[in-house]
Amino acid sequence: MTRRAVTDTELGGYRIPAGTDIVYGPYAIQRDPQSYARPRESDPDRWLPERVEEVPKHAMNPFGVGNRKCPGGHVPMAQLTLITAALSAKYRLERAPGSDDTTRAGLTPRPRRLLPRPVAR
Repeated sequence: MTRRAVTDTELGGYRIPAGTDIVYGPYAIQRDPQSYARPRESDPDRWLPERVEEVPKHAMNPFGVGNRKCPGGHVPMAQLTLITAALSAKYRLERAPGSDDTTRAGLTPRPRRLLPRPVAR
């Protein structure tokens, strides 16, 4: 993602002149120890109401923030919530043999070959 500095500023100890284009990666921010405790672990409970305050405001921003935020970003989040709830009520997902969950870099990082196997509850 990119942003343009509108005023002279300093970020992380670096001087950034107005007009400078800044490139940043949400992938890196979302795996930064300053954003989450144990950032490389899957921890869905970090989003529970009693723990969500531990997460910095913009640590998770898959659709951007501010006036350039994706206007439809709430739709996939709602869909993901509903689909996850419906599936998890009937199934527990396990990793099937032959899976490779190492990250494949690209515009959207994803597992190289993640093969889920549903197991009825």
